[in-house]
Formats: sequence, structure tokens, C-alpha cells
Amino acid sequence: FPYTTLFRSIYGFYIAMTDGVAKAWIGKMIDKERSATAYGIVYTVTSMFTVLASVIGGLLWSFYNPSFTFIFAAICSIISLFVFLFLKEIR
Repeated sequence: FPYTTLFRSIYGFYIAMTDGVAKAWIGKMIDKERSATAYGIVYTVTSMFTVLASVIGGLLWSFYNPSFTFIFAAICSIISLFVFLFLKEIR
């Protein structure tokens, strides 16, 4: 597939631009004594929800219609946007 290198490059650029920001944000919110625990919890929860999203996406793709997978992702994105816009900062 000729576009594979292009897609990997774009994804690599995305990860390079966002991953460090997330780590810095976590590090700023948590004191140094608990930072390892905080990083562990964040990445554990992130991984669990990534697996859950993959399973749900695969089931929607296989048993219904591939379009449902993208509709589900769009709905989850919109819900996340509203949660982050209207949720008060927790300290």
C-alpha cells in the first residue's frame, strides 16, 4: 500500500505533538512522591479503555455495519468534548 509510510508519518507526528503534553500535564498536577503511581494509573485506565473501544468497534464493524463504528466514535467524541468543556477543574 503506497500510502502506508505517509499514514505512519502523520500518526508519528500526532503522537510526538500530544504525548509529551499529556505527560507534562500529569506531572504538573501530581506531586513528585506520587507521580509514578499517577502515571501508572493514567496509562492503565487509558489502555483498558483502548481495549474496550477496540472490542466495541470490532463488534459494531462485524455484526452491524462499518458506518456504525464511525458513528459510535463520533458520538463518544462529542460526549468527551462536552465533559471537558463543562467539567470544573479538579484540584
